[in-house]
Amino acid sequence: MGRLNLDDVFFKLTMENLEIIVEGLEMKEGDSSLAICSAGDVPFALLEFGSVLAVDYNSNQLKYAQLRKDLLVANDENFFDLGIGCYNYFLVRDYFSERLEKIRVNVKNLDFRKMNLFRAIPRGEFTKVYLSNILGYYWNRSPIEMKSKFALDLIKRMPQGGVICVVGPENFKGLEIDRLSIIPKRKMNPKSSYGLGWEYSFYRVAPKNL
Repeated sequence: MGRLNLDDVFFKLTMENLEIIVEGLEMKEGDSSLAICSAGDVPFALLEFGSVLAVDYNSNQLKYAQLRKDLLVANDENFFDLGIGCYNYFLVRDYFSERLEKIRVNVKNLDFRKMNLFRAIPRGEFTKVYLSNILGYYWNRSPIEMKSKFALDLIKRMPQGGVICVVGPENFKGLEIDRLSIIPKRKMNPKSSYGLGWEYSFYRVAPKNL
């Protein structure tokens, strides 16, 4: 992927709550996940349960996440310490502290790919999808037809019962897609309070005959 200048990396740690994302996605052993890469924290968290394809249109974020993957394999403390100075450094570190060995065992099942999901959905089947807040970047200036096409293309790659996580105020609300239903909000009690200011929405993929 080429050389990386850390000054060119905007996201060095996630600003979202990993516990809420993992619990809301109903992660379980054997899941195959598609995730926005960003700093890599969410892909690493999902990796505990199965395989992950992490995508991003920003090359520097992908290089940064690949560097963290290499540090994880090497059992290097810099896996965390690259994010020193971020307000949520210790909270992210605490989340991974009891999970890191299992994630390291699965690290061969993590792949990175540069791509824009609004232009193409990668091939394969994904039981879980994490979109972060990417809808906020495109939704307001996209016609309803494009929004519906994106959602339909996405769920074509997902089985019945698959779950999608959307972060932020822009979600799939207003799209009349029979196979996509919002999961009612339930009370969650994450150990850490970081990222609680975000709105988290979770959607389930329904059977094709609905």
